[in-house]
Amino acid sequence: MEVTGGEPLQQPETPELCRRLAEAGHAVLLETNGSRPLAGLDPRIVRIMDVKTPGSGMAASFDASNLAVLRPPTRSSSC
Repeated sequence: MEVTGGEPLQQPETPELCRRLAEAGHAVLLETNGSRPLAGLDPRIVRIMDVKTPGSGMAASFDASNLAVLRPPTRSSSC
């Protein structure tokens, strides 16, 4: 199950939604532009970060600290 669309982390409920979906046994993918913190997400959530290039006009919104919390998915989050 993939959560995407605009920037899903603009909605404060998104991390809880993802956690509940994972709790229910779903493989959950979260596609983000990297402008919001990813550090607090449930470790079962697969993080997909769409890094914007300078030519897109959106590069300034990217939070480079998110790169430090990217990692391979856990076994329980395999799709």
